[in-house]
Amino acid sequence: KTLLKELNESDSRVWETVMEPKLLEMLSQLFQGVGRQVGSWPKSRAVYGVDWIPVYENEDIIPKLIEVNYCPDFTGITNIYPGRSSVFFADMYTMLYCAGEKAMQHSGRSTRIDGLH
Repeated sequence: KTLLKELNESDSRVWETVMEPKLLEMLSQLFQGVGRQVGSWPKSRAVYGVDWIPVYENEDIIPKLIEVNYCPDFTGITNIYPGRSSVFFADMYTMLYCAGEKAMQHSGRSTRIDGLH
């Protein structure tokens, strides 16, 4: 079993209430910091993969960044979540090439990280 599976078995909202907000905050800080260094590229359609692990610190669980990959391999998502990978790729295409955030919100899904544009 993975740590997240164990946590979700004990509390079904651990991902939504604990890990996801912390992970989104970590990613927001990461890309805001990078943006300050390299500037804004509003027409960029770059895709990044992020490897992270959940770590316990002082009886709290937090995400720790391992690495960031440019143009990641999506084999993992298609193997682990074969029934959901088509939704993932549709959402990614919408964010990159269509109306982006507005289209995602219209569909009832949002992948926005506050502070990123």
